[in-house]
Amino acid sequence: MVDADYTKSNGASDLQQELRYTANQAYGTFRAGWIPQPNSKFLLDLTEETAFARKPDSRSIEYLGERRGMYLDIAKEYNLATVDANQPLETVTHTILEQIRKENFRDGDQ
Repeated sequence: MVDADYTKSNGASDLQQELRYTANQAYGTFRAGWIPQPNSKFLLDLTEETAFARKPDSRSIEYLGERRGMYLDIAKEYNLATVDANQPLETVTHTILEQIRKENFRDGDQ
C-alpha cells in the first residue's frame, strides 16, 4: 500500500536530491498539482497464513495477523479498495483492472 503522503514525501526527497530543489520547491511541486495523484488506491489483503506460507522468514503468523489488522484499519480510514490477494495473480490483476475501469471510464470510453 502506498498512500499520497508517502508518495509526496519520497517524491519530494527525490526532487531535492536529483534536481537540487529546496524543500519548499519540492513540496510546492506537489501542491501545484504537477505530479498526478492516484485515482484508485488498493490494499492487497491476504490471510496471515497465506502470507507466512509465501514468506516463511517472517517473524510469526501472529505478527502478520497484527500487521494485517493494522493495514485493514488504514484501508478503512483512507477508503482504499481491498482486494483479496489470496487468489491467483491473474484473478487479483483482473479485479484491480476492473475496479480502475469502473472508477475512471464511462461505458464506451475505454
